[in-house]
Amino acid sequence: MSLAHLKKNSTGGIALLQKRLNEMKSKKTDSGDNYWKLSVDTADVGSAEIRLLPAIEGEDYPFVKIADYGIGVFHQSIGKKKWYIHRSLENIGQKDPVKDEYWALHNTGIKENKEAAKLIRDRVSYIVWIYVVDDKNAPENNGKVMKAKLSPSIWKFVEDKLTPQFDDEDAINVFNPWEGATLKIRAFNGSNGMRTYEKTVWLNPGPLFKDDEKLEEVFKQVKGLADETDPNSKHYSKSYDELSVKLAEVLGRPLVKDQKDDVDNASALANAFNDDEEDEVQPTPTRKPNVEENDEDLDTLVGSKVPSNDVDDDELDALLNG
Repeated sequence: MSLAHLKKNSTGGIALLQKRLNEMKSKKTDSGDNYWKLSVDTADVGSAEIRLLPAIEGEDYPFVKIADYGIGVFHQSIGKKKWYIHRSLENIGQKDPVKDEYWALHNTGIKENKEAAKLIRDRVSYIVWIYVVDDKNAPENNGKVMKAKLSPSIWKFVEDKLTPQFDDEDAINVFNPWEGATLKIRAFNGSNGMRTYEKTVWLNPGPLFKDDEKLEEVFKQVKGLADETDPNSKHYSKSYDELSVKLAEVLGRPLVKDQKDDVDNASALANAFNDDEEDEVQPTPTRKPNVEENDEDLDTLVGSKVPSNDVDDDELDALLNG
């Protein structure tokens, strides 16, 4: 780099650096499938208005419920965690090794085994297509049609509008582009330091656009949700046996579900509950890395924050996202 180049670019350089710092501080997330996700600022506050879009022709429902796993185990021998990051095969009507291992542990009737089972629970999300009306911390998303993964805490607002609790409340099909409503998602950290969406609200019902041509332009971008539960999609590229091998590798022990008798069970569990054992099972984080089914180490996401066993899914989500 020449001195002349440096002199030419010295003026106004601070503004560019400040812009980049602000971009880095804003905790925006993205996935390999480009699922929209609420962004929060440096104070962990986020706000966005989205409109849920209807199902495409040939599909009955505009949403799908998905379960996946994020199991992290620290291995002293390598100085980092190994991860099991995969969708549940139950999404496609098949048996899943993690669920089988959960019940194998639980059904031993031993308290510590039941506690261990809690560490391999699944995470549920609801996948929909949305139109981004206003994304405060990521304005580049405004006007885009995207897939979104809604956590149970956000999904509750959808359920409450579709099936109101009280008789004096009218049910609203929030997926209807003419009679539905815009969801204003608000996120912040509550008194316990964990993320909450309790101030999320629905805006007044009305059409997404009054112009049918604009609506048609939006609907053409909705590709459907069939791939989310397609056995041949990339989400389910590994078989039950392959996932079992991976799970045993991450847990650092034989799987209890594969043992033939109580003696074998005791042997398999010996490594899991020995205080002197070098591999330590950490509570299950419930968010996947940016590229789904990537087994890379996630320590950079979790940092030093280890959630307790009674943390709910949204609190775990907040931990993993900073």
